[in-house]
Amino acid sequence: MCTEWPREALEKVEKCPVCGCKNRTLLYDRLTDLVYRRALGVWCLYQCDACTAAYLDPRPSPATIGQAYAEFYTHPFTATDGAPESPLKVIKRALRNGYINHRLGTNLRPATVLGSIVIPAYAGKKREIDFSLRHLPPFADGFNTLLDIGSGSGDFIEMATGIGWKAQGVEPDPVAAEVARNRGTQTMTARFEEAELPEAHFDVITLSHVIEHFHDPVKTLRKALKLLKPGGLMWIATPNMTGAGHVCFGNEWIGLDPPRHLVLFNQRSLIEALARADFSGNHCFLRGRSARGGFHLSWKITQGLKPFDSDLARLPLRLRIRALKTDLMWSVDPTREEELVLAARKHA
Repeated sequence: MCTEWPREALEKVEKCPVCGCKNRTLLYDRLTDLVYRRALGVWCLYQCDACTAAYLDPRPSPATIGQAYAEFYTHPFTATDGAPESPLKVIKRALRNGYINHRLGTNLRPATVLGSIVIPAYAGKKREIDFSLRHLPPFADGFNTLLDIGSGSGDFIEMATGIGWKAQGVEPDPVAAEVARNRGTQTMTARFEEAELPEAHFDVITLSHVIEHFHDPVKTLRKALKLLKPGGLMWIATPNMTGAGHVCFGNEWIGLDPPRHLVLFNQRSLIEALARADFSGNHCFLRGRSARGGFHLSWKITQGLKPFDSDLARLPLRLRIRALKTDLMWSVDPTREEELVLAARKHA
């Protein structure tokens, strides 16, 4: 089997996709697809000397990048078989729903008011739920339209619709988009760059681990901002190049994921991308999920395993401790978070 991406399907990147600077430093020169082990090619990752974003050069062209997504995680969806939940699962769901009801003013069932007490007492679980909600504010009349860019098989769109949002998605992968529509979600099959969507229409736009997949992230952000209403909220999550996971695992870090991840960020370069997109509102960084999940996926790569395959491989104690230390250090050094989570409010 050929191990090289077809040369005619590559494009050169002679300057930083974020700031345009041509000065750069080579970080890695022999990266391969260690996540799904299907994409061809050996890749070089450079870091911009100016804004510190990292990017592949060369990289797959927009016309051929889809070949790298044959087994991407947005494809699968398994519907429930209607069997009754175990009592423990019912209790867990009631606690979760009780917390969400308290936080967002929803009326999910089953629910218990104890959720508003129990969930905050477990910091990791609270972070997981808040992230799954993408830190949404309570919806209200006049602030209830949502667009999810790169919506995959529709998990978040289905959830957001279930708590009252007028939510829709745009997804370039036709298989994932069809799965999402079969779940009853409003999902457009299109590359976001080419999608015809109304300007100044959405109250919230979300990009969960999506911005790193775009060839031109600044152009993507500029278009997304045009789709937001004045006062609207943009929520972005993406791997953090200065996070503890990258420091710990190096070229086997799950966040690198070549050639699907074309541009990688830290806090500085993500803010730079917003500025280059003519964003003139307020922004803040929020807490992402616990570092343990990312550490576990990266450690599985070091063991020669596919990180998203189900197995009984348990994260070693020393790495569980290191992940816990990363979480505890957030208030001292938030730049070490495993993923960046940014909320940006468009100027009203």
